Amino acid sequence: MNYEIKTKEYFEAFALKDLNKLSEIYSDSINLIDWNGSWTGKKDVLNINKELFQNEFELKVLDTVQYKDRTFNTLLIEMGVNSLEVIDVIKFNKDFEIEYIRAYRG
Repeated sequence: MNYEIKTKEYFEAFALKDLNKLSEIYSDSINLIDWNGSWTGKKDVLNINKELFQNEFELKVLDTVQYKDRTFNTLLIEMGVNSLEVIDVIKFNKDFEIEYIRAYRG
């Protein structure tokens, strides 16, 4: 399976702040971990996305590499005058849904 295409769809929906599309992409038991905390389940992850989406930001995907059922993504997030480099590791389940996102601040 080509998870790079699904990853691109995910980042497009994220950049557009499209919670409905993200809900379709996330598994019910998704787990999100970043430097601010950990969230489990679609409802909790969508809620934290909704909070983040109150901010203006620009998301640039610099690189995506697929290995088995995971993609490794280098991102640049610009919020006003602040830039943040991030590496997202995204794991997909057998239904082609995102079941795990681990974000590393770089």
